[in-house]
Amino acid sequence: CGLDDDMACKRVQSLIRGWLTRRKFRRMIQEYSKSKESIQQRRRLKVIHEIYVSELKYVSDLRCLIKVFLEPMQSLVGTSKQIASDEEIRLIFSNVVDIHHLQEEVFAGIEKEMKSVNPDWH
Repeated sequence: CGLDDDMACKRVQSLIRGWLTRRKFRRMIQEYSKSKESIQQRRRLKVIHEIYVSELKYVSDLRCLIKVFLEPMQSLVGTSKQIASDEEIRLIFSNVVDIHHLQEEVFAGIEKEMKSVNPDWH
């Protein structure tokens, strides 16, 4: 009878130690989430996310500008449906293709950084 009581006592002690440890851990997490470092980290992540979203939209808009306006206008040069001369198209769109390529590289770098900060980033 004494052996069963010892095992039951050890089991209860183990459960209580586990409960106390979880409670202490929860309190530590709550305190950290209110800390200055945690608040600053959340702000940094918010700013990085805003930059990411802005760059994503910018790259998308540049791609749209090229696909919807530049390329169709260039394809009409020399036809009866020509809207603008080759020179006018170069003046209007200048270096938009170069800017688009550069921004894609910038965006890829931001995306890589986001994934390094948060591996679950998609």
